[in-house]
Amino acid sequence: MNTVFIGHPGPYGDIIVCAPIAKEYADQGFEVYWPVRVEYLDLVSRFDYVTPIPLPEIKLVNQFGDREDKNMSDMLMGQSICSQMLGTYLHVGDRFVDGKTPYATPLLHGETHEEKKYRISNVDFSNKYNLIWTRDPRKENELYDMVVGKKPYIFAHIYGSQGDRGKVPSEETLPIVEASVISGYNILDWFKVIQNAERIYCTESSFQAFVDGASRFISAERFILPMHKGKHTTNHKTSEKYWNKKYLA
Repeated sequence: MNTVFIGHPGPYGDIIVCAPIAKEYADQGFEVYWPVRVEYLDLVSRFDYVTPIPLPEIKLVNQFGDREDKNMSDMLMGQSICSQMLGTYLHVGDRFVDGKTPYATPLLHGETHEEKKYRISNVDFSNKYNLIWTRDPRKENELYDMVVGKKPYIFAHIYGSQGDRGKVPSEETLPIVEASVISGYNILDWFKVIQNAERIYCTESSFQAFVDGASRFISAERFILPMHKGKHTTNHKTSEKYWNKKYLA
């Protein structure tokens, strides 16, 4: 059996975006491996069409800053494992850092980073909206009972991983159930909460990626919010196919 390695060790949103790529290769008969940071094993283990490989906490690069050095180190380790197993490495996690990062694939004109991942993989981008994962009804129900009070409610995820944030519009009148880190649960366990929300507000984030992937199960109107960091406001270039963009500048 041919083997393929998903070259994206994290973080959460990118893993969710790339999971349908892994599923497509699995459906084609490939054995799919995913070298991943230990902190994301719980998420990747819910994709039963891949075999996760935990990566050690080793820093091989010291050039681009801690975050990018860690990302590149993880990818180099993944490539090494792939080479030893004579597999094909899908370099979907590549990116430029100050124009210096090796192996990065440039974006085409008008292309988003998500679209580039699918182009590199030779997988149709429409697959992004067909995320397949193993649900855990017990955890979904526990989390729903824990965070949902008054109904109806809206769901919001407004904080990014880099200290940026969004803001739910002031005209929203329904109670807000805001995504947060709760020990013992991961993003996928928020599915029941999201599916039963009256409206959904997200910045470009891991939860926005999850809502996109689960679009076929979600009927609520969803709004994409701009990100704010200090005095700066950013409207990210995502594929906002199902999102109302009225709050973007």
